[in-house]
Amino acid sequence: MNKIMLKKGLFWALNNEGIIFYYTNTNLRKIIKSENDEKLFELLKFISDPKSEEEISRYCSNMEIKDSNSIVQFLLRNKYAEILTSEFTIENKEKRIANFIGTFPDTAYKDYKYHAKNLKFCFLGLGTAGSYTLDALLKMGFYNATLIDNDIVEEHNVISQNFSYADVGKSKAKILKDKYNNLSPDYNIQSKSEFIKNFKHLNEIVDLTSFDYLFLFADDYLLTLEIIENIFSVNPNIKLIQSGYAVLEVESIVITSRNCKVILEKLKNDHENYKSLKGVIVENSGTILESYMIAITTVKQVVDHLLNLSCTEYMKTDFLTNEYFIGSQFEYLYNKSSNNKIKELIYNIKEDLGKESERWIEEITNENFFINNIIKKPKLDKKQYEYIIENSNNESNLSFFVKNKSHLESNEYVLINENIEYIKKHIFDKVLEYVRVNFTKNIYNSLKNTIENEYIYTYRNKYINDSSLTIKNNNSIFIFNCLDGTTSNYNMLIHELFHAVFYFMGQEDMYRHEKFVFKHHMEMLTFFKEDDIFKILYINFIFNHIHIYICNSLSLDYEKYTLEGNINKFFDKWGYDDIEEMIEIVSSNINPFSPLYNYKYIYAINENINTFINHVENITLNTDFSVKV
Repeated sequence: MNKIMLKKGLFWALNNEGIIFYYTNTNLRKIIKSENDEKLFELLKFISDPKSEEEISRYCSNMEIKDSNSIVQFLLRNKYAEILTSEFTIENKEKRIANFIGTFPDTAYKDYKYHAKNLKFCFLGLGTAGSYTLDALLKMGFYNATLIDNDIVEEHNVISQNFSYADVGKSKAKILKDKYNNLSPDYNIQSKSEFIKNFKHLNEIVDLTSFDYLFLFADDYLLTLEIIENIFSVNPNIKLIQSGYAVLEVESIVITSRNCKVILEKLKNDHENYKSLKGVIVENSGTILESYMIAITTVKQVVDHLLNLSCTEYMKTDFLTNEYFIGSQFEYLYNKSSNNKIKELIYNIKEDLGKESERWIEEITNENFFINNIIKKPKLDKKQYEYIIENSNNESNLSFFVKNKSHLESNEYVLINENIEYIKKHIFDKVLEYVRVNFTKNIYNSLKNTIENEYIYTYRNKYINDSSLTIKNNNSIFIFNCLDGTTSNYNMLIHELFHAVFYFMGQEDMYRHEKFVFKHHMEMLTFFKEDDIFKILYINFIFNHIHIYICNSLSLDYEKYTLEGNINKFFDKWGYDDIEEMIEIVSSNINPFSPLYNYKYIYAINENINTFINHVENITLNTDFSVKV
């Protein structure tokens, strides 16, 4: 019989405001209000131990709680509760793991447990880096590991590794295999007490195609290089985690078929630099701090990938300056330039509640749409002021775009049926080709550098912000654009790439930026429109900008007449038809903290209006540009 159990790890609390969960985490904290919070909280306490639907229904009937089924469905839909079945149970020994995993928003322990049981790991080296990583991995609910190390335990190992004095003189691999297999019958630990001569030897003693992860914890640097160079031809889906420590620093990186060439080149350069030294005096300084740091962060890298929490591929620790980083290579590069904006976009979980006093206009609703909603007169820049004084958009242009609006609905979000990474690379290649032909060699090299060195973040995690952004920070350009497989989203990536180009040209003005980006985005898509992918991107670009022009013309006029104090002029121009649609457009397009925020996009189109109109006419009249959805 299926049973429902509340996730107690979310920390539920009752106070005068209502029922709060994620009580101790201010970023995630939420509140539930009901007709009777006390009764609802008692129900939550009741199902904090597993209960069947029949038991819950009977309890609610006795307590006079209405809509028990709706309450249960709400908890399950939002993953605030787990369903226990004959196939899926949570044993007492795994409750802590279940509680921990269950606290990640929109995450079910059931999914985690299934994958954790099936993932297979191979350890190459069981010293300071590897020995406690095994312990941490198994205690996070993973089961399958093959251990490779020919070393025996020495006395000095005990202080920093997962061994005792009773283990001195014994095989590291066999000790850890026996220790953990004896701890639980669920563990499947194999061991090989062998010295690995080269990649071929490794591939002979274990089946590398069977592993999901290979942990490179061996001291043999040349062997590590050889493995990275060859393993992806044997198992293209395997993930390597290479960890090590130096003077007061610890580093760990996830290596895949995607990034292996760049990392391999860096490691080879490091090795060449090391070989060029005339002499070295050094002794191993690894302690339990390095050991635990590697263990914790390695397992977190695995967990994050399993749950799709983030692209957690890099760890860097500095024990002197107390800098501890774990995340993507992109985040690390950006953090070095000391700006937190990217972090806020990648982990979009905290609502900004402190901006209400900065609003210039009330939230637009059905009730207040027909009145002036200005709160305070905001400051305008020169271009915005000219827009208010000189008049709004050319009405003949607006009429032309409205006339062609019927083509918009079926084309705006056409999916391209290809792998996202393939499309991304295709876009990078074509943009670079266009820039190479049309701009200086320095601009081309700067953009190429930005792409190759991962200053562009496109990974879509569970908590991502959908914004696209290009930031110049400390003479570096960072692009944030998370790809979701839609044509509009791919076009936004191209848009941001041209912002980067304009920054490389030394330009900062936002209006000139948007004008430049619009012009070259359109020209580039036209240049490559015989390409199957770019043909679809081209059509989507045109129709999206028809949509942008119409919607922003409407919302900007509403802002303009609000700022002028004569909202009736808005209705004189736009009329009273389709009020519900108008309210939706205005409310979704107005930035309540920055007046006329979208004017820069209208400005860009107006500055290229004749060319744009020609493209619209070309598509609407040319049947060769039909799109297959």
